[in-house]
Amino acid sequence: MSTKTHNLRLTIDTIGEDDVRKAYIRINEDNRDNIDYESLVGLRLKGEKKWVYRIMLGTTKIDTIRMDETTRLKLGINKSKLGDWADLEVAEFSCLSDILPRIQYARNHPDPSYRISIKIAFWLGFFSIVLSALITILTAIFFKS
Repeated sequence: MSTKTHNLRLTIDTIGEDDVRKAYIRINEDNRDNIDYESLVGLRLKGEKKWVYRIMLGTTKIDTIRMDETTRLKLGINKSKLGDWADLEVAEFSCLSDILPRIQYARNHPDPSYRISIKIAFWLGFFSIVLSALITILTAIFFKS
């Protein structure tokens, strides 16, 4: 990943009911290490390999990361670890530099309607490319000058 990675040590907490299944994490501005509000970030426990992609928002709680159950489970944090400290790596992405994390964020979004619409868009794009190539080949074969 060609991004800037930040090491954070934060207490794990649950996110508010309104933010469940929206792929948000919440970290106080004082703890964000200059990562912009509403940025797409990669998140993982220090030393782990698998990234979880989420949108970072703010919270009033200092030294705390708030996340939903889906995010905690993907990170390997069970419910018994709530309130414990965690060493996290947070990768910050620039606007268009890292397309793959953005695609993975969309494909693995916790909201099923979002995931389904992304899959439909992907397959429609794929079939349009295949059909365009097929039409070009057939045109070249049948309309030789």
